[in-house]
Amino acid sequence: MSVSAGLLEADVTERVVARLSLPKVRTAITAAVNALGTREEEEQRIAELKGRFERLGREYADGSIEVETMRAGTARVRANIASIESRMAEREVLADLPEITRGSVLRWWEQSGPRQRRDVVSIFLDHVTVRPSEGWRRGPVDDRLDYAWKKH
Repeated sequence: MSVSAGLLEADVTERVVARLSLPKVRTAITAAVNALGTREEEEQRIAELKGRFERLGREYADGSIEVETMRAGTARVRANIASIESRMAEREVLADLPEITRGSVLRWWEQSGPRQRRDVVSIFLDHVTVRPSEGWRRGPVDDRLDYAWKKH
């Protein structure tokens, strides 16, 4: 199974630009950016979580918690830090988007670099599943693609 990268990229671009042009999506983007808080708040939260690593280590060294508890706590703290860092990166990408109208999205898309495009796509699109073509008969690419959009 395969799909030409150029055809897939064109289809993804069209769908992402169309999605970005919807008023309800812009409202969701604005709400998401506002809900993320400031960078300083997120950095403070990460610092607090890193302090928990130190406390876990001391408690384990002092024998007040078992290794399983320390490992579970460490995994949870790492997951929380990764989640915050992901939100911070998402905020930066969303904040760079222009006030959205269909024309402004297209202009922004054309002027942006590959990394900016990829970052925006990653915020909205979880994955694309490519279904096999039926035998030698090749139909339109979009008939073989299933898009899994992230909820906003």
